[in-house]
Formats: sequence, C-alpha cells, structure tokens
Amino acid sequence: MREQEAFNNFQNKNFNCCESLLLTYGAEAGLPEDILPKLGTGFGGGYAHQGLICGALNAATILLNVKYGREQVDDGKIEKNFEKVKEFYKLFKDDFGSLYCKGITKTNFADDEKFKEWLAAGGRDECAELVKKSALIYESVSNS
Repeated sequence: MREQEAFNNFQNKNFNCCESLLLTYGAEAGLPEDILPKLGTGFGGGYAHQGLICGALNAATILLNVKYGREQVDDGKIEKNFEKVKEFYKLFKDDFGSLYCKGITKTNFADDEKFKEWLAAGGRDECAELVKKSALIYESVSNS
C-alpha cells in the first residue's frame, strides 16, 4: 500500500492530485519517470482549475489504461479496461459524492478569491485525504 506516498507527493511536495498519483504509481506501470508530473499538470483542480473531473480520476484512468488498455483495435482488451475504469469511477463517486472537483470541494477554483478562501480554510488538507483514499481505491481496482 503506497497511499502515504501519494499523500506526501500532494501535501508535502505540493504536486496536484493527478501528478501525485502518477508519481506514486507511474513508473511501476511502465511510464517513463521524467514525464510523470508533466502528464498530470493540466488536470489539477479539475482541468486547470475549472472544477471539472477530479485530477485523481484522470490519473487513475491513465494508469489503468497503461495496465489494461488495448494495443490493437481488435485485441479484446477494451472490455477489461472499461470495466476497471468504471469500477474506479463508481467507487470514487461512492466515497466522495461527485466526480467533479467543484462538487467535491464545494469551491469554484476558477474564481481566484474563492480559491484563496478555500486554501486559507485548509482545503488542501481535504484534497490530500482524497488523494490518499484515491490511491487505496486505485490499488484495489488495479490489483483485483
């Protein structure tokens, strides 16, 4: 279980949610280490602070695609991949109530003032816990 590593990447190293999960699991999945944070940068805050799909979901999808995705159109892997991605999304939504950053944090990150208020109120701590829990969900889905 590497959820604490994901938590530390987010909370102590200040990577975003997507970057944190990719840094934790990407090399193990076979991704080149030098591109891991780059793959996730624009997903932070729900696509560049737009409050859309949570970056942790995007990271899990990328990682599951690497592990279970197809290499050829007709190789039969798409069903297993979709099954894993849907399982992750369902468990994530069950835990956090939404797939959207804005829905989870109850904050509009696109509004600089609201984002600053969220940070000042300890919002980043909330997301650190989300990253940690997302890591556990990813491990469960990935290894089942």
